[in-house]
Amino acid sequence: MSTTKFYSFHEGRGSLVLNPCCYSQKEWDSWDDLKIGKDEDIPKGELHFMVNPNFGKKFWDVVTAGKGLLYAVSEKVVKLLQDNNITGCKFYPITINDHEDLKYFLLTITGKCGAFDISKSKVIRTIEYPEEAIQNSDIIIPSGRFSIMKGFYFPLESWDGCDFFSPEGSGKIIVTERVKNLFKKHSITNVVFQDLEEEEWI
Repeated sequence: MSTTKFYSFHEGRGSLVLNPCCYSQKEWDSWDDLKIGKDEDIPKGELHFMVNPNFGKKFWDVVTAGKGLLYAVSEKVVKLLQDNNITGCKFYPITINDHEDLKYFLLTITGKCGAFDISKSKVIRTIEYPEEAIQNSDIIIPSGRFSIMKGFYFPLESWDGCDFFSPEGSGKIIVTERVKNLFKKHSITNVVFQDLEEEEWI
């Protein structure tokens, strides 16, 4: 792609999960992680979340929010990014029920690039699985195969130059090496960066 290094941004394992406080099925159904994560269709008014009791319990600097594609970040992260003029991201203050003293912010991504070009990704191995009958039933799972791919690529000229950005048609968050180094230097917790050209996917 270029000598410029890019990294995908993920929360670590065992992340605490915050769910939006939707007070009706209509609100829950209309909550769209992908649009909100790209700073579109942000819900009006105060943003209230609650801790999902079925996941982790520790309030790291980066935690999962929404329905799985969003992240909330601590005040430490917001200050770090703002003090260093990091571009391509916005922050919305949230209230966490029963933890109102904690200052967290919903992270949204305004930076953009074109869609991934999967023709440039490499097939590193193919896995085949046999036909399988489900015990005590008439259900048969047919045989099949899938490939493990390596590398995500996008047209470099489509990148708007922001430090945080998201490809067209994807909820993936990509960052520059500058962001990765800042997070490492300041010991930001519960975040993982993967070299975009080395990342494996199905």
